[in-house]
Parts: sequence; structure tokens; C-alpha cells
Amino acid sequence: SRLVETLAAWHDAGTSLKGAADALGVHPKTLRDQLDRIADLLGPGAMEGDKRLLYYLAARWWLWNQS
Repeated sequence: SRLVETLAAWHDAGTSLKGAADALGVHPKTLRDQLDRIADLLGPGAMEGDKRLLYYLAARWWLWNQS
């Protein structure tokens, strides 16, 4: 669930590492490591264009269903 929260926060912050790290209360390096892990799991191009939006919407949906 941490990676889902990371992806949503990063997108909510306009893909700003500092903004997302501040929102999550983590160091920007930690956030970068988490984003790298997400990219590894989702595969090439996952953090670009339409795929990025699709994964963001999926993350938001998942977080919404958890509450």
C-alpha cells in the first residue's frame, strides 16, 4: 500500500519529488527509491503519458476503496 500512496502523492504534487516527499513525510531520496521500485514493478514506460495517468487513477481508486 505504501507504493500506491507514493504514486498518488507524486502525481498529486505535479510529479514534484519535494512536494510529494513533504506530503508523505519522507526524504526525497526515499521517495525516488519508491518511484524506482514502482517503475521496476510496472515495466517500461509506466511513468509516462497515458500509462502514468492510468496508474494514477488506479491508485486513487484503490485508496478510495480502502477507506
